[in-house]
Amino acid sequence: RGDVLACGNLAALYARGHLVKRNVPKAMALYERACAREHHSACRALALILRSGELRPRPGLKPKATDADMARVVTLFEGACFSGDGPSCFELGRMYVLGRDVKRSWAKGAKLYLRGCDGGHSRSCVGLAAMYEKGRGVPRDRARGFELARRGCEAGDSLGCTRYGWMLSRGIGTKAEPEAGKKVLRRACEAGS
Repeated sequence: RGDVLACGNLAALYARGHLVKRNVPKAMALYERACAREHHSACRALALILRSGELRPRPGLKPKATDADMARVVTLFEGACFSGDGPSCFELGRMYVLGRDVKRSWAKGAKLYLRGCDGGHSRSCVGLAAMYEKGRGVPRDRARGFELARRGCEAGDSLGCTRYGWMLSRGIGTKAEPEAGKKVLRRACEAGS
């Protein structure tokens, strides 16, 4: 039994090899245990390991997840996302936007980014901002894209600040304010964006 949060944290130590010898199978077992008890960030971590293909080494080649692994990845991300884990919404949304191991669907990606953004995940807001700016999966609405980029930036997302500063300086979705945009971009640059 044990504490679900402790299982998730211990799994992270094994997955990273921090303070213990790196042991991905042990990390997976602990993440499985925590995920089964609805620790949604453990479900996300489990999905990320499966997606990496790390458990499927191929001599001389990059590891590759199996189709069964990828089906499980989608299920894990969906479950965590629809239980309120914003980063899982982002990860699954990005898979759909990029067509990475799933059939590309801009609309599904946008819905997942929206769910993540509404749940407070800033990178989901930034992803959705780009979609509104370009009209992919959602009607083109540069003003909405600008607001989402600003929201991501205000939440501390450096990529959000980069997009917000660029849009502000160029007048994309808002009145052009080159000096204000330049200040935002400078802060993002100095922060390591």
